[in-house]
Amino acid sequence: MKIYLVLIPVLMLLVASTQAIFRKKPPISKDTTPQATTPQDTTPQDTISTDTISTDTTPQSTTPQSTIPPPPSCPNVLWASFPMGEDTLCLSSPEEKTSWIDGQIWCGLEYGYLATPISAEFEIAIENFIQTLNRRKSDYWLGGSNALNVSDWWWFTNQFNGNDAIDHYGYTDWAQGYPQDNDNQNCLYLDLNADGPTAWRNDNCRLKKFPVCMVYSSYSAL
Repeated sequence: MKIYLVLIPVLMLLVASTQAIFRKKPPISKDTTPQATTPQDTTPQDTISTDTISTDTTPQSTTPQSTIPPPPSCPNVLWASFPMGEDTLCLSSPEEKTSWIDGQIWCGLEYGYLATPISAEFEIAIENFIQTLNRRKSDYWLGGSNALNVSDWWWFTNQFNGNDAIDHYGYTDWAQGYPQDNDNQNCLYLDLNADGPTAWRNDNCRLKKFPVCMVYSSYSAL
């Protein structure tokens, strides 16, 4: 009996040990060997690739810009430009005929005045301009008048004041027998109706003709 009492605890201990062995999970292998770590490169890295974006701060050489201003242009699209010496001659003409004074007013509203051809080159420019209008066989008012004194013809650059005598520049293009001494024919026009060469004639200022306006581009820019 005493032997049984001694064996019972031993058997219980063996059973418990056996159960513990079956319940115990296989151990998980843990490598506790210190892992080698690669030291971080602390060298400052370029944040912008110099292959694509230039970081050169050296001042770039620049070609000096010309200080000569461009030549001024004509007042607006109603004007045609023609080189005239060191300047540009701007010419325009309305689509309707007017009296001489109304033509001068129209030109003034467009920043010009009735044309005053003071040289053959100037008059050729006017004739070339008129050819672009497809109405060559017409009469065109120019800026000459003797309204102030019937014996003196002047170029007018506005509605009221004569600036220069017509013969002041040494160039005239009067048709044979003109100007006529007639108190009612005080305004000058360019005759393009005749079969011969164009020429200046005088006529009644109230008659309607196409006005030819002019201004120099240097003057229009003021």
